[in-house]
This record gives sequence, C-alpha cells and structure tokens, in this order.
Amino acid sequence: MGRALFRRLVWSLGVLFGVSLLIFVLARVIPGDPARIALGPMATEEQVEALRRALYLDRPLPLQYVEFLRRVVRGDLGFSTYTKRPVVEDLREYLPATLELVFVSGFIMVALGLPLGIVAAHFRDRWPDALARVLALLGVVTPSFVWAIFLVLIFSYALGWLPVMGRLSEGLSPPPRVTGFLTIDAVLARDWVVFVDALRHLALPALALSLSGLGQAARLARTNLLETFAKPYIELARAYGLSPFAIALKYALRPAMAPTLTIMGLDFAAMLGSAFLVEAVFNWPGLARYMVQATLYKDLNAIVGTALVVAAFFLAVNLLVDLVVVWLNPRLRIQEREGI
Repeated sequence: MGRALFRRLVWSLGVLFGVSLLIFVLARVIPGDPARIALGPMATEEQVEALRRALYLDRPLPLQYVEFLRRVVRGDLGFSTYTKRPVVEDLREYLPATLELVFVSGFIMVALGLPLGIVAAHFRDRWPDALARVLALLGVVTPSFVWAIFLVLIFSYALGWLPVMGRLSEGLSPPPRVTGFLTIDAVLARDWVVFVDALRHLALPALALSLSGLGQAARLARTNLLETFAKPYIELARAYGLSPFAIALKYALRPAMAPTLTIMGLDFAAMLGSAFLVEAVFNWPGLARYMVQATLYKDLNAIVGTALVVAAFFLAVNLLVDLVVVWLNPRLRIQEREGI
C-alpha cells in the first residue's frame, strides 16, 4: 500500500505541475493588460508600469512561471488585483462554501444512488427495476444547471417550501467561523436555528448538483451487482439456502462496489467544476462568483490559484478512491505488494 501511495503521489504531482503550466499560459493569453484593467483608465503609465513590475509581468514568460512556482512552494498564490488581498485569503473565504455544497451533494449521491442501484438489481426486469432505470437515466442526461432551474421553479416559486438565494436567510448571523462550513460551525456553536436554516438553503443546490452523479451511481451499482450475482460463488450461496438479502450484503456488495466507487469518485471530484453553474443559479457565495470576477478583471493570480485548487481537489479525490479500491480488492492488494 505504501508503494502504491508513493507512485500515485508522484503521478498526482506531475499532473498538477502540468495543469499549473497550462493554466498559467492560458491565463496570459486572455486579451488585455492586467495592470491597466486593475488600475483603471485614469491611472498614469508610471503607476501601470509599477504594478506590472510588482506582478512580474515585465519579465519573460518562463521567468514569470519560475517565480510563480517558487511562491507556490511557499504557499503563496500571489496578490489579487480584484480584491486587493492575497489569493490565499480569498480562497479561505470562498472555498468553504463551495466545498460544503460539494460534500453534501456527494453524500446525497451515495445515500440515494447506491440503494437505488441495489433495488434495481434485486428486482431485475420488474417494475422497481424499470422505475429505477428511468430515474437514473433522467439524472445522467440532464445537466446540473437544468436541474437547478427546475428545482427552483417547483420548490421555491411554485410551492414556496425552500429558499433559493445565498447560504442564510436575512436577519440571521453566521456562527463563529471555525471550518467555514455553516452547518458544522452552527453545530459547534449549538446554534440550531442557523443549522436548520443553512440546511434548507443547501437542499436545492445540493440536490441539483448530486442528481447527475446519483443516476450514474445507480446505473453502475445495478450493472456491477448483476455481474456479481452471476458468479459461481453466489450460485453456491443460493444453493446453501442463504437469503437474497444476506447474499447481496455479505457476498455481492463488496466486490461490486470497487468499480462503482472508481466512477463515483470521478463524479464526486467533477462536482467541483459543475458547482460553478449551480452556484450561479442559486447566487451561492462560493468559488464561482470569485472566478467569474477574477476572469472579467483578468486577475491572473486569482485565476491560476483557483484552477490549481480545483485540480488539487480532483487529484486528491482520485488518489483516495484508488486507495479505497485497492483496500476493497484483495487481488489488487497482492499486485501492489508484489509490484505487478
């Protein structure tokens, strides 16, 4: 397991390096002078040139990238010309809102998607299976932002059950910041009014973001369980008179989950990218708002820093999923130990 972890860490760092180089170059291809955009049309040429020097824009592109890497190693993502603050501070403010949305969506995807797939496999070719497959297909083929608009129209405008904008209702003060996740901070502060209100605001965007991955999880769980049910050892368990529930839970679920978890991990990591459109629909104060403004103002440090965080999150989730799959599959553990 240690060797597998080391190999995957090296691979992840290589990918992160490639992503940083690509985003760094693409951000500088955007038309416009970042220093002039930041200072406005009334700034003098001396002021613009001073800011260009402060942003290292007066140097050749390779030297700019070397300086960028040197700062990243120190944990410094530079200064935002849009917010006039270090990018790291901006990410501390905006990232928790997006991560809270993504984690709640991931929980919904697992909590509803896997049982839906298990029910479909258990009732194969019967009406529960047909219903589950239709629901899963709808989730997969419909984009998250379409679900967001659809849910807003039904549960907010038509029924008036759930709020649609922001993270908290007007008049409520957020709890003392510990994690940046309003639900967790509210629990830590024992502020149950804020906790319930934060959950109500999370419900629609989290559900909209989770439905695509939920459908994918249900379809994969069904397919992999049906393949596992056809294995000889499952037939042997049936011959011994074990109940279908015991067979599914004890003998079929674990081997069927390994390939399912791999795709679910990718779907979960991709939620951070899909969250941008969902955040725009619900006016969610997360990375989407920050990234849009950074792009409009050609805030190079903010653009590259945000892209790096998204890439690092994606790679970290993939690394964790790979390790869980190796742990679930004994054959993979043996291969890793033997270096195959």
